[in-house]
Amino acid sequence: MKSLIYDISESEIVCLAYDDSQVKLGSIQAIVSSYLNAGKQVHYIDYDLQYSSALQNFLTVDFDKVIGTEFHVLQPGGVDDLVSPLFTSLMKGGVIVLDSFNSLQNLLSVEPSPTDLATANHRSAVFVSAIQMIARIFSKTIIILNLTKSRPTNNEGIVTWERNIVGGRMTYFKSDVILFAKEDYNSQKVEGITITADTVSSESFRGRLNDAYQVPVNEIFYPPFAYRM
Repeated sequence: MKSLIYDISESEIVCLAYDDSQVKLGSIQAIVSSYLNAGKQVHYIDYDLQYSSALQNFLTVDFDKVIGTEFHVLQPGGVDDLVSPLFTSLMKGGVIVLDSFNSLQNLLSVEPSPTDLATANHRSAVFVSAIQMIARIFSKTIIILNLTKSRPTNNEGIVTWERNIVGGRMTYFKSDVILFAKEDYNSQKVEGITITADTVSSESFRGRLNDAYQVPVNEIFYPPFAYRM
């Protein structure tokens, strides 16, 4: 985890993609814990509310002594009511987690049409740019969580379904690196999570394309009802 945290900290924007929301919960909890254990500030913007629910109901780690100082979990009802509480609690260093890009797009969409989706993409880009400016002032890294979606691909009349990150070109353009998280199994038992660098523009990740970061199972949190054994 130390090498992963170091590389993340040397980047401005990191996209952490996953196919399963439980993989998101396990991997981001390991990352958040690593930052807090190092005395770094974490701001968690929780539009999904999954992490907040797990924090309140299932996590056994005692965060009481750091909540409100190093650890801030924000649950904005929209986009406009985020900047003020974020600005008033920021200190130098650490990370801002945006959970997730999918929920942000849903907030910025009016109706499910291609035109509205393009507008939501544009608005999301503006929002991320605003958070990026704040992060630069306070020397912070932004981690954007991204649940992949299945989309049809037409190849010479043959339609196949492939999972792709949400946000398309905007996500690739804004991110220094795209990380993919997936579970490792051995005899149908979860052994950990592998996080692989896919698309890289950040100098800290350059030369490490497709290098795998291992998160052992003892560093992963799942709610009891979701733990795979």
